[in-house]
Amino acid sequence: MSKNSSIFKRSMPIIAAGLSAKFNIRVNVSGSEAYTNGAVINVPDYDLDTQEDKHVMQGYLVHEVGHNRYNSFDIDPNTKPNTPIAHTLWNCIEDIRIEMALMQEFAGTKIWLNMLAQRLYDTRKIRGFTNTDHPSTIFVFYALYYGRFKYLSQKAYGLVLPECEKAFLQTFNQHILNRMKGVLSQVDELNSSQDSVDMTLALLKMLNDEKEKSESNQQDDSGADQGNGPSDAQDDSDEGLADRIAITLDANASDIADLGDVKSVLDDFTTNAACNVTTALSETNYRSTPEAGKKLNASVKMTANGLIGRMMGMMQTKRRVVCRDNDHGRLNTRVLHRSVRGDRNIFRSEGKRKTIDTCVVLMLDISGSMNNNVSGISKTRFEIARDTVIALTLALERCKIKTIVTVYPYKNLYTCGLLKKENENAERVLAERMVNITPDGQTPIAMAYYHSVCELIKSKCKRKIIFSITDGEPTIGNATPTREYIQEAKKEMVESYGIGIGKDIEHHSMTHIYGKNYVVIDDLKNLKSDLFKMIEKVID
Repeated sequence: MSKNSSIFKRSMPIIAAGLSAKFNIRVNVSGSEAYTNGAVINVPDYDLDTQEDKHVMQGYLVHEVGHNRYNSFDIDPNTKPNTPIAHTLWNCIEDIRIEMALMQEFAGTKIWLNMLAQRLYDTRKIRGFTNTDHPSTIFVFYALYYGRFKYLSQKAYGLVLPECEKAFLQTFNQHILNRMKGVLSQVDELNSSQDSVDMTLALLKMLNDEKEKSESNQQDDSGADQGNGPSDAQDDSDEGLADRIAITLDANASDIADLGDVKSVLDDFTTNAACNVTTALSETNYRSTPEAGKKLNASVKMTANGLIGRMMGMMQTKRRVVCRDNDHGRLNTRVLHRSVRGDRNIFRSEGKRKTIDTCVVLMLDISGSMNNNVSGISKTRFEIARDTVIALTLALERCKIKTIVTVYPYKNLYTCGLLKKENENAERVLAERMVNITPDGQTPIAMAYYHSVCELIKSKCKRKIIFSITDGEPTIGNATPTREYIQEAKKEMVESYGIGIGKDIEHHSMTHIYGKNYVVIDDLKNLKSDLFKMIEKVID
């Protein structure tokens, strides 16, 4: 199947962010295990090859969102199912309840949930069963399959329902089947997880009633055999029914097959090949040092002010409002005399002022090589890069351009650090966090770029730009993937530029990754002139 959307539209961080915003529930992408604890949903960074993969993953995530949103964890402890069959049956009914609620409140989720069901069928996570399966499996999963097909219109379950119904009738009988369907017909009236528990208990009580009825019939037949002649109170097909029901009610957890578990769909996904399973964008916890931060801000203030002056001047030119005479608007007394000759263009109207609806990510390399000195001056590459980021961020924000700052590698080779969020004020938080950074490790730029773009795409700003500040040479195997990511990011209207630190920078790598879209900075004094051509593109 062709890949018909970019890797970023199919990326787990973007999907998670979208669902978090839509449903107001926290969805994390990290680690190697998928789980939910009632407050947070966590999922690894899976590699989604196709648009269909994306929808299947969305189906799984909204299913988990449903458990959180509709309070699957809120039940009376005194009625909590305490046997394996009761617990499994409750989970099945609860799954139907929360998915029905999702489809009613968010109509678009029906497509994702149906695609999830179809993927489960295609990978045989949903399968038919026969009368050789354990009676508990037949009872529980017929309820699940029938409920999903009948009340959620999930056709994948309907494909196996006929053979499952045949096994049900061979194991139980038509009367029990009809009573089960009667209880399940109330599923659209379930408003809480406690209601699902009550329905579970009703089904098990029904089954127990049928067991007692069957035992009574067997006793009547036994009495008839001893002296009163044959009885037709029990159908031949019900022979041993009470025993099969008893086996069902007393089933151990190992007796009940694991069919249709939505989480099993994750078994067929692999983690993102470009990013290790532990990859994440993590908020940094560098110790803030306010006094040292103020000194650092002050040291770059002159450079920042120089950038601000030039940027403001350019913005005034770019955003100049053109005034024209018109037949409506504000009266222009200077041309009032035109009215004598019938000219109605005696009003002044102003054109719309251009707005700079832009967000910029500054992605800072803090690898070990950034500790090296820049040729000809006494500062390290990191010090130049750090000051460049602070000055540029201050200037951009002064010009009403939103900024995000990320650093890499953060703590380990597979984590990118979120140093400054879009809604934070750079002058207040950035410098005081940066003073305690110590460069170390390799340069996993592909991982950092991937997560920086994912963070940037979450922004509501119309225009999105990434500045990558680095000393040039990435970790082996990272240059080409980064170049490919840049091409993919263009599909999402993300522009990418490189800022190389030091005269002795590896130009071959910079050219390979950024083409002509990079500049080299070797001294903060030259920042205004060296960077300005690139900043012109941001303001344009």
